Amino acid sequence: MLEAAHEEPNRSWGRRRHVLALIRTRPHCVGTDDDNEVLLRMNRAERLVTMIQAIRSGQRCSVVELAELAGVHRRTILRDIGHLRDGGVPLAYERRTGRYAIDDAIVLPPAMLDEDEALALLMALKLAIHENVIPDAEALEAATIKITGMLPGDVRERCRALVESVDIRTSSIADSSFLRGFLRTIQQAVADRRKLQAEYAPGPNRKKTTIILQPYRVVSFERRWHLVGLCDALAEVRTHRVDSFTRVVILEETYTIPSGFDLDEYLGHAWRLTRGEKRYHVKIRFHPEAAPDVDGIVWHKSQTMRRERNGALLFETYVDGLEEISRWIFGFGEHAQVLSPPALRDVIARRAASMCAYCNGQAGRNG
Repeated sequence: MLEAAHEEPNRSWGRRRHVLALIRTRPHCVGTDDDNEVLLRMNRAERLVTMIQAIRSGQRCSVVELAELAGVHRRTILRDIGHLRDGGVPLAYERRTGRYAIDDAIVLPPAMLDEDEALALLMALKLAIHENVIPDAEALEAATIKITGMLPGDVRERCRALVESVDIRTSSIADSSFLRGFLRTIQQAVADRRKLQAEYAPGPNRKKTTIILQPYRVVSFERRWHLVGLCDALAEVRTHRVDSFTRVVILEETYTIPSGFDLDEYLGHAWRLTRGEKRYHVKIRFHPEAAPDVDGIVWHKSQTMRRERNGALLFETYVDGLEEISRWIFGFGEHAQVLSPPALRDVIARRAASMCAYCNGQAGRNG
């Protein structure tokens, strides 16, 4: 019986994974001096790629030389050599010289990728590692090392220069490392069409409950993983955040995903992932100062946008439910004017009132 249980997130994840060779990324945020220093240091994946490139260049590198190159202790290099060997890199130790070499005769042949294909793949890895959406960061690191090592030398060096020219910034990064076991278990349940028993905590200070699910799809959205599936007790399809599960177990009982199930149809015109019962025609006018931040981005499949003479932007869309879109509008503050529907203006007004009450220490009296 395959199962996964919740473990506390490893708080050191950010220190290990901010930087990758070929894949240099930095979150647009200010941390502690220690965190900022870590951003400048080589992490394991960067060291491994650097070591491979140094040794494959024809040099015979000693542990001391590799440690100086990477700026780490010799014990770290010895551990790295073990990781490379475990990953299938044929490192040979020459006792006479005390140096390591790679036997090119037994290295995998160069990958049959042209420069554009290799660049696209490495950029995709860069985005995946930066967003930290894929919980199995070690697998991503290993894949990066292997793909990089299999590229012809000229392609590898050009791609390195091109990828390093790109820097990705984001306002936030989610720690998904602790979800690795959950996602693998859920994916296996979907593949085998077997039901899941899940311990589920809907929110903070909420009592845990056990539910039986028929998982249909695993969805990644805005740095969070969600499970869409049929809840046996409610006999309806629901969406659950995977990080709300404390334990998941694959059961022996099987199920069938309805042939007519379509994720887009299930989500309907939800602004994000929660579909309301009623559809609304929403019209918003964005101030000229905010218009550039809205224009040119696909926010919703039904949207239309039109610039007005004064530089303002008229945004229209059809959404099922108002809660999700109201949060988005609220982020633009005084630069967003809700033209319709009136119900959306009411939601925005309540949010503003609640925010003011919270800031004034009146949250308890105003809900």
